Amino acid sequence: MSDTATPSAIDNVFVNAEAMIFRHGRIYPESFALPQYAEEFRRPLVYGRFLVKNHVLRRGSFRLPSVLWVVDNRSDNYFHWLVESLTRLLRAESCFPNEHVLLLPHRYRDLAFVAFTVKAFPQVERIEWIGRRTKARIRHLAYVPRLPRQPPMRLPEAEEIRQVRERVARLVGEGQRGPERIYFSRADVPSHRRAIRNESEVERLLSAHGFDIVRNDPARPWRQIQRSRDARIMIGQHGAALTNVMFLPPGAELIELRHPGPHWDIYQRLANMFGVRYSSQICQAAEPGPPQFADVMVDLDELRERLRD
Repeated sequence: MSDTATPSAIDNVFVNAEAMIFRHGRIYPESFALPQYAEEFRRPLVYGRFLVKNHVLRRGSFRLPSVLWVVDNRSDNYFHWLVESLTRLLRAESCFPNEHVLLLPHRYRDLAFVAFTVKAFPQVERIEWIGRRTKARIRHLAYVPRLPRQPPMRLPEAEEIRQVRERVARLVGEGQRGPERIYFSRADVPSHRRAIRNESEVERLLSAHGFDIVRNDPARPWRQIQRSRDARIMIGQHGAALTNVMFLPPGAELIELRHPGPHWDIYQRLANMFGVRYSSQICQAAEPGPPQFADVMVDLDELRERLRD
């Protein structure tokens, strides 16, 4: 894992649909968001599967002379894409101004927020997609690295995130005024972790206090930004939807419903960058296991009391 964010070029490599960069059986550490993901491939069984999949089953490859690469094996998420990948793309404008082809794994094609936000970066004239059953052979990979993700997790510079916010907000346009109170529900989020067991009760309570319930709408990524930009208070469970704190107006408030135990404070730091007041409500884990991935129960009395303040 690179300790710096210095852009560089990696020549004559393959890239696969799992966002791994490799050549002659060697997997480049730039492929991984965390060192432990690389460690997993040191296990003989895991590495053997990699070799079979990429050097036997994926015998075919398509060739590209030169592309931009701004992702790793954990970039296909709203937070990581907006805050990390798009700031990397921003850096590419000055580091690699003559690179106009962005290379992405196939799964990003199904994420509407990817195609939508890339429009804010005119340097990208074309996206090349790596299919599930193939690999790309790249002569010149213009690589913009991410910052190390080990605790304390480093975020890009506030000015870089601010530029991303302004560009993406311009894509959304003005439109009608959004609600002043919003709650990002996870009821429709296709995830097997961090569900709120009493979500329906939370929604009823917040609706009674004038909150607009924002549900997951993956086909219309601009909708969550429209809902956020006029809000005076945002509530939501720890998760990617809280990335929209970057679109709140200064002086607004974010209340993060979070799990007990170890906690990534990324949304608090984003709030601080944009003049948003931050507080959290620690919720009870509703199942055994690592608390950061467990379902939770929200204390309704505590939440009700917060809304009276």
